[in-house]
Amino acid sequence: MLTKIKGSVFDSGDNGLAINVKDFGVVGDGSTDDTDAINLLITDLRDAGGGHAFFPAGEYLLSNVSVTGLKDVKFSGAGNRSTIFNFNQVSSGTGLYIGYDATYGGSQRIVLEDIGLTDDRSTSLIDTMFKFESGLTGQSPSQASGSLSVIRGGIIKYNNTSGIGRHLLNVSHVTMDDWQDAYQNGMGESLVIEVQQNINTGVMNFNNNNCRAKVRPVRIVAEAQLLDTYNWNGGFIGNFEHADARELILIEGASTSAALNFKGMHWECRDATKNAVVLVTGKWHSGTFSGNHISAGSGTDFTSSLFKFTGTASFRAVEMMGNEVLRLENGGSGGYIFDFENTVETLIDSPCSLGSWFTNITTPYLVNVDSGGNEETIYKSLLSVPNTVVRGATGRDRVYTLEDSATPSVQGGKVFEIPSAPTNTTITDLVDEYRGQEITLINTAGGAITLTHGANTIRGKGAADIVLGNNDSVRLTRTRLNHWIQTSEVIAT
Repeated sequence: MLTKIKGSVFDSGDNGLAINVKDFGVVGDGSTDDTDAINLLITDLRDAGGGHAFFPAGEYLLSNVSVTGLKDVKFSGAGNRSTIFNFNQVSSGTGLYIGYDATYGGSQRIVLEDIGLTDDRSTSLIDTMFKFESGLTGQSPSQASGSLSVIRGGIIKYNNTSGIGRHLLNVSHVTMDDWQDAYQNGMGESLVIEVQQNINTGVMNFNNNNCRAKVRPVRIVAEAQLLDTYNWNGGFIGNFEHADARELILIEGASTSAALNFKGMHWECRDATKNAVVLVTGKWHSGTFSGNHISAGSGTDFTSSLFKFTGTASFRAVEMMGNEVLRLENGGSGGYIFDFENTVETLIDSPCSLGSWFTNITTPYLVNVDSGGNEETIYKSLLSVPNTVVRGATGRDRVYTLEDSATPSVQGGKVFEIPSAPTNTTITDLVDEYRGQEITLINTAGGAITLTHGANTIRGKGAADIVLGNNDSVRLTRTRLNHWIQTSEVIAT
C-alpha cells in the first residue's frame, strides 16, 4: 500500500515526491496488459488521499481504466509523447474514465501531464477514449467532479467514426493546454462538452488545442442547465476530406450555451455536405469570436455558410471582430458568412455585433435571413459593418420603412424612412422601442410630416412640434421615462 504523499499535488507543483509506477507492478513494455496493475494503483492513491504517479517512457497496454472518487492526484509521463496509454484491449465503453460512483463520490483536482492516448487497432471498439464526468449534487458522498488540468495530452490513433475523443459531461473547471490530435485522426468527434443534469457547470479553457476529427471536431450540448464560460485560445479545429465530414462545431440543446469565446484560431472545414462551418441549432447567448482564420473549403470546393442558424436556434449578445474567411461560397452562388432560417430567435435588446470580415479568394455575402417569420426581428438584432454585401442586408445599419401609422413601430432599428404619400402626416408617438435606443427619421414623403410634442411621448425642443419637410431628418433618443427626446436640430438634406 502507498502512504499519503505530503500535502496536495497542487501545493508546490509535483512536490518532488512522485512515485514511479514501475515500482508498483506496472510494466509498460508494449505487450503486457497493465490494466489490473494501474487500477490497483489508482485504488491505493485514493485510499492514500492523493499523490503523484509518474509513468516512465513506454507503451502501456490497457483495457478499461476507471477512476472514481479520486482527489488531489497527478498522473504524468516522460514527455514528447514517449508515454502512451494504448487502449487496444478495450472491447466496448470508455478507455480512460475519470468520474464518480455511489461509494466514493466524484473526482476533484486531477492533473494529466505528458500522456498520449491511442488505440492502434485498424478499427477501434472504444466508444469514448477519455471521459470526465460528474454525478448529481446533494449526494453523500458528493458526486461532483471538477478541476481537471490536462497538459500536453493528445490522441495518436483512434479509428471509430462514431467515437468521441474527449467527453466532458456535467463537469466544471477544466483546463487543457497544448492538446494535440494526430492529423487525419479517424474518430468521429474530438471534443464533446455536455450538460445533461441540473448541475452547475462552466469555466473551461482550451489553450493551443489541436482538435482534429473525421466527422465533427467539437460538439457543445447544453441540455438541462446553463453551460457557460468556455474559452478557446489559439490552436486548430479541423476535419479532412471524407464523405462523413460535417461542420467543425455544432452548438445544440434546449438550454443555454453562454460566454463561448474563440480567439486567434486556425479553422479548416471540409464539410462533405457543404452546409456550414459552425452549425447552431441551440442557444448561443453571449461570447466573442475574434482574430480567427477560417478556411471553408479546398480548391474550388466551397462551404455555403460560415455560421448557420436553424430551427429554434437563438443568437444573442455575441461580438465578433477582425476575422478572416476564405473559400466560402461566393455571394452570387448562395454563400453567406451568417445564414439564418426565419424561425431563429434573436433579441433586439441583446444584439449581436458581426464586426468586419476580411474575405479571401471568394466574396460571400455577409447576412442572409430567409423571408417571412422572424426576418425583421433578426435583421434588427444584428450590428454590422457593410463590406461584402449591399447596405440593405446588413442588419441594424439598414434603412427601414416606417409603417403608415400615427404611432409607428421603431423596434430595434436605427434609421427609418417615412415613405411617400402616407395616410398619417402626423406622428404622435413611436412604440415598441427599448430604453436608450437612438433613431434617425428621414422624411421622403414629398410633403411635410409633423411629430407632435406631448408631455409623455415625443419631446420636441422648446416644447414645440417637430416639423419635417421633404428630405428633412431628425434624431431622437428614448429615455428611461418613456419619452422620445429630440437630440438634433432638423437637418435639411
